[in-house]
Amino acid sequence: MTVELKAIRRYPVKGMRGIDMPKATITAHKMIPDDRRFVIATQSSTGQDGVHEWARKSNFLQLVNTPKLAELGTEYDDATSTLTVMRNGRAICKGKLDDAMGRTVIEDFLKAFLKNDIAGTPKIYSVPDTQFGDMKEPYISILNLASI
Repeated sequence: MTVELKAIRRYPVKGMRGIDMPKATITAHKMIPDDRRFVIATQSSTGQDGVHEWARKSNFLQLVNTPKLAELGTEYDDATSTLTVMRNGRAICKGKLDDAMGRTVIEDFLKAFLKNDIAGTPKIYSVPDTQFGDMKEPYISILNLASI
């Protein structure tokens, strides 16, 4: 049996579309770098204190609870932590996620875009040395396209 890796995809912002990567450096006991590094939450899901450690995905916006996110594409620049939000193939919003002003640009866009779909104001969080996979322990999913 021959196994062929067809794609490598990471999700810099949990709940938004993934980004195909031509290659990835894999480290034991770690996720792919910048995979699920950022999350989007509202005060109603995280409380006044926000996010300071790994938390379950139910605390964050994701496709299962915010299907309108599927209308958006993303591009991500590792070197600058810059997220570009795309719609219908066009860049409509861009911000540096490790910078307060850059996050605010993306948050303001999401607030307007999701105004009828979520309770509260979306806020982007990141916690040093934390990736927000579905489980606290780091992992890499390998999916068989024939069985999906």
